[in-house]
Amino acid sequence: MGGTLGANSTWRGRVASLDLRAQDPALAPGPWQLQLRNPVDWRFAAANFEVAAGEAVLRAPALRGGTPATDAVLTRAPVRRQGGVLTTSGKLGGLPMAWMELFGGPQAAGSALSGDMVFDAQWNAQLGSTVRVDASLVRVRGDVNVLAESADGAAARVTAGVREARVAISSRGEQLTLSLLWDSERAGRAEGGAHAAGPHAGRRLDWPEAAPLEGRIQAQLPRIGVWSLLAPPGWRLRGSLAADIAVGGTREQPLFTGPLRADDLALRSVVDGIELKNGRLRAELAGQRWWSASSCWAAAKRAAATAARSPRRAKARSRRKDCSWWPMRS
Repeated sequence: MGGTLGANSTWRGRVASLDLRAQDPALAPGPWQLQLRNPVDWRFAAANFEVAAGEAVLRAPALRGGTPATDAVLTRAPVRRQGGVLTTSGKLGGLPMAWMELFGGPQAAGSALSGDMVFDAQWNAQLGSTVRVDASLVRVRGDVNVLAESADGAAARVTAGVREARVAISSRGEQLTLSLLWDSERAGRAEGGAHAAGPHAGRRLDWPEAAPLEGRIQAQLPRIGVWSLLAPPGWRLRGSLAADIAVGGTREQPLFTGPLRADDLALRSVVDGIELKNGRLRAELAGQRWWSASSCWAAAKRAAATAARSPRRAKARSRRKDCSWWPMRS
C-alpha cells in the first residue's frame, strides 16, 4: 500500500495486495479469507474520497465434514463520497448453499435440507441526508433436496424443483420495503411483502419504535421435513402448512392476523422415546394472540419398559388419538 500528496492536499494511493483472514472457532476451525484479485487505486481530498472498482475472492473455511466450501466472488463498483453522499454498489456472486452448514451448526448439517443451490447478492446504496438502498439475494442456479415422504409413507429425499427463490429489501427516504418469494415444484410456494417507515437519516440512524408496519405473507407448503430446523436438537419435525397472514402494528408491537392450518404433523425424538404423528392444527392469529380452533395428535411414547411389560398395550397406545377443540389465547 502506498500514497502520494498532491499540490491541492489530495492524497492518492494504491492497494497493491490485500489478504484478510478472520476466524471464529464457533463456526469452523479454519479461517475466512478475503483476497484482492488486482490492485485498487484510491484518492482522498478534504471530505471527499474515491476507491476504484475492484474484485476480490471470499473463501470460506472447510466444512465440518471435510468438504471444501466453494469460493464467492466480490465485484465492486467505485466507492465515492462527494458532497456528503456516500455511493456504493456491487455483487457477491456464487454464494453456495453449503455455507449454511457453517452458520447453522450441527443441526443444519444433519437437517432435512441440502443441495447445490447457488445465490447472488447485490446492493446499490446512496447514503446521505436521505437514504436509498436496494439489496437482494437471488437464486441463480442449482436445486435443493428436502426430506419428504414416498407414497408408502417412507422418508425419502426429493429434489424440490426450485423455480425461483429471492429476498429483496429497498429503502427510499423513510420508506422501507421487504419482499420474498419461494416457488418450487415439490416444496410448495411462499410469498410475502411488508412496508414500514424506515430509519431516519442523520448523524445516526434512528428507527422509531412507533414506525407502522403493513404487509402480507401467504404460504402453501407440502409435507416436508425441513421444519426440523425449527425443532430442538435431536428432534425431527415435519408436516404441511397453509397460511394467509396480514402484518400490521408497529416495529415495537407487530400484529399478525389470519388463518394458519397445519396437517400431517409429526414430531419425534428417538432418544426420549417420544413420537407424535398424524397431527392437525387449525388456528387463527389475531394481533398478538392466537386461537386454536382444533388440534389432534395420534401419540405414542415408546418406552422400552412399557413395551416389554405389555406389547399389546404399547401397540394400542401408539394408535390412540388425542383430539381437542378449544379457543386458546396466547
